[in-house]
Amino acid sequence: MYTNPYAQGGWTTSSTSSSCSGWTQAPLSVLGALPTVTGTCTKSGFQTFYFTSFNPNILKCVVIGPTKDYIDVITTSEAPECTVLRRADGEAIAIVEWFRRPFAEICGILPRTTAGQLLVLSPDRSSITMKLRGKTYIWVSAQANNSICLYNMTYNPSEIVARVLIDSGSVTLQITNEAIHSGLTEVTIVTTIILLSGRNFE
Repeated sequence: MYTNPYAQGGWTTSSTSSSCSGWTQAPLSVLGALPTVTGTCTKSGFQTFYFTSFNPNILKCVVIGPTKDYIDVITTSEAPECTVLRRADGEAIAIVEWFRRPFAEICGILPRTTAGQLLVLSPDRSSITMKLRGKTYIWVSAQANNSICLYNMTYNPSEIVARVLIDSGSVTLQITNEAIHSGLTEVTIVTTIILLSGRNFE
């Protein structure tokens, strides 16, 4: 059963190192309290991705894109536990290795790095910052519509680039056309899975 991450809290930090067998591509952590914004995060020009077929949660599901293409999210049960994202043709595009300190890798976009380096929790645990390709992004929650929004902080004022809508038993990711053209699709899908996995990511 899918668990709303807002009902949970707390993170831990530890370290380990290894690699996940079968990964040859160069390719819910608990959210707790994120900074909140007043009202809703709204903007036109979103493309929608649906996380469906939870088995039993977001770590084993199917992501259906706006053109009905899909990505299988498969998590292995053997150690080290890994979540692999594969396109319909079987191509692996990303992996998350669930060590006590998780690692993430996205083919051609993000080299293997710790999830805690990709998603940086502030010292006061009030915000999550993501830096990619010289730009700074931040995740914030919008309580009015139970969503998590990703903003590009490079601009002034900041611009919304994606939002995750959380409902009972369902997750919907909406990404702006500009963000898709900038190559943020895979990154936002992977970070959504990490943030809603129920696992610690520091």
